Order: sequence, then structure tokens, then C-alpha cells
Amino acid sequence: MSQSFKGYQQIKNQNGADIFNKTEFVKNIGLSEMVELAKGAVPNSRKINGKPLIGDISLNAGDVGSYAKSESDNTFLRISSDKTATIGSLLIDSKTPFPELRFKSKDGYVLGINGSEGKLLHIYSNDTRNQRRYNILIPERSGTLALQNAAIKSENGWWQCGDTGIIIQWVKVASGQQSWIKVNYPISFKNKFFGYTASMSSINTSTGHTLVRNATLSTFEYQEVLPTIMRTQAKLYIYYFGGYKWSIFPEKNVLFIMKLMKSVLK
Repeated sequence: MSQSFKGYQQIKNQNGADIFNKTEFVKNIGLSEMVELAKGAVPNSRKINGKPLIGDISLNAGDVGSYAKSESDNTFLRISSDKTATIGSLLIDSKTPFPELRFKSKDGYVLGINGSEGKLLHIYSNDTRNQRRYNILIPERSGTLALQNAAIKSENGWWQCGDTGIIIQWVKVASGQQSWIKVNYPISFKNKFFGYTASMSSINTSTGHTLVRNATLSTFEYQEVLPTIMRTQAKLYIYYFGGYKWSIFPEKNVLFIMKLMKSVLK
């Protein structure tokens, strides 16, 4: 073996350790770009969402914790949409006293429903010019919204008109009360008390009469005034009171209310 070949073999066995300027050497053999790419390379032992880095990776919506388009179309309702949604309940929290739900038709008519502070159900309709067509107001009665008349037909009872809210009450009290006695109505008037009438069990005016004072929305006081010879006789006195809960009712219609009351008591 020649001396020069032995020297070459010795240099080769050093695996490039004898190269003084390795950077220039790499550049000369065209590997500079490969070296730069290798610095930022990810080892193929790593995985993305369980998929090894052995080639191009295709990620779907589930790989990144999202919905596919088909799933999204059936899960979410766009802000502006003509689609149909099915839900168990709907909470409208407007942060105002009047939470509202409105339905608008294609031709521009609007039907609205609002809660009016939870005390009154308000249903309304507007035309295409946003002008009010009608209002329906349904007040609360004993925790239930209703339009029908209501009444308690007991000895001490009341009757209330479902449309106007007018309340007529009757109270039966014992006789022989020579001092002022406070009596509670069967129910309280909510808005205004506009009058009363008192009658005795006997139509004989010689049996005396009764006085009423301090009539409020919930109570009144009464006293019996009798001739001396009649004070030992037992009698009953009936008082009728009229008022209303929410509607404006002119006092000139009291006579009408009294007639209505008599028909109710039959």
C-alpha cells in the first residue's frame, strides 16, 4: 500500500475532525440551508393530537375542540336567521322593568309581549308604520292572571269585575255596639275607595240607625245609634262598600254599582 493512500485512510478515519473550518466546508458542499432547517425542526417522535409527525397532518374540528360546520348549523342559531329553534325554556333578562319579546312578520307587523315589572301582562300589536293597533292588559289577581270576574259569595264577601277591576264588598256585623268598632273588609282595595251604604235588618226606622267613619282601603269603623227602648233587641247591620283595584271609575257611577251589587246578592 502506498504511503499516500495510508495518509488518506488516516484522514478519512478521523470523520472530518481534521477539517479546521467546518462552516466553510458545509457551505462548499451545499448543506448550509439544510443545517438552518434542522435547527427549527420538530422531532418526528412528537405527535399532534395523537397523530405522529411522519407526513402531512390534516386536522379536523374535533382535533382543536371545535364544531364541524354541519354540527354548528344544527347547534347554534344565528343572530339573524329564518331557522327554527327548539329549546326547553327561554330567559329574557333585559335589566329593565319591562322585559319584552317581539314577533315581527315578513310584512312588518309586530306582536309584542312584555312583563311590565312582573305585575301586568301586556300584549300589543304595531302596524308597518310602528303605530299601535291594540293593547291587551291582563292584571294579576291572587297570583293568577285572569280576565274573568271573581267573587266570594259568603256572608262577608266581595265581587270584582275582571275587565275594570271594580270591587264591591259586603260586611255583616252584629248590633248593640254603642262604641266605635273597627272592622276589616274581606279584601283590601288597592287603589281607591269611593263610597258605602249601610242598612239595618229591620226596615222600621224607629229601630234607629248606624254611623260609619274612618273608611279606608282596608278597614272602617261603625257604631249603632238606637232609641233607648230598642237597645236590648238583637239586630244585624249590613254595609256595602265600593272601590276599584286598577281602573279609573267615576264616582257619578256609584248608583250603577249599587244596582249591580243588588243583582249579585240575589
